Amino acid sequence: ITSGEPIFYAWGHDNSVTAMTPTAVQPGDSYTFTTESAFNIGSYLELMGAANISTLDLRNCVGALTEVDITGCYSPSVGTKMKEILIGDHKRSDLVNNSKEMLKFSGLANASKLEVLDITNIKNAVNLDGLNTLLNIREVYASGTSIANFTFADGAMIEKLVLPSYVETLSLIKSALIDYDNILFEGNNFGNLSSLSIDNCSKLMN
Repeated sequence: ITSGEPIFYAWGHDNSVTAMTPTAVQPGDSYTFTTESAFNIGSYLELMGAANISTLDLRNCVGALTEVDITGCYSPSVGTKMKEILIGDHKRSDLVNNSKEMLKFSGLANASKLEVLDITNIKNAVNLDGLNTLLNIREVYASGTSIANFTFADGAMIEKLVLPSYVETLSLIKSALIDYDNILFEGNNFGNLSSLSIDNCSKLMN
């Protein structure tokens, strides 16, 4: 994680809390949670203090994930600090989740300040519910996934899109920052694209 506020963080699994080193992580500083424990299939990990995290980096455990729920990245008292979610890595072709079980990804709408989402090569990812609410999103890396629908909020600040060959729907409305050079399709393949909506995007109108 990278901290957005100077607070203590902790993590736990299956309703058991494990305290980290009792030192506050300062804004902009990173901390890596590690464990030697073995987990059963179906075990879950929970991160306390999630509303204060600016970057959530799950790349080192991507092969073991079947569900990511970031609902807790928002709290009524703090709001949300989350700006980056890194589950895949668009710079590494070797980092692949080949699990046959669908990756459930929920709570995205709570990350209203999110700017970067990388789920590259998470092959069993099939949806991004809540993407269409994110106004601050700037970069989405989703090649190598099975996601078909990319509908962005009207006025989304999107600057770069790397999309899977599975994409069927792409909707961009009033997104003034994105240009043709920064909309990329996996393998340059957009043969499945059946619904394209581009409206009032100044750099895409020519």
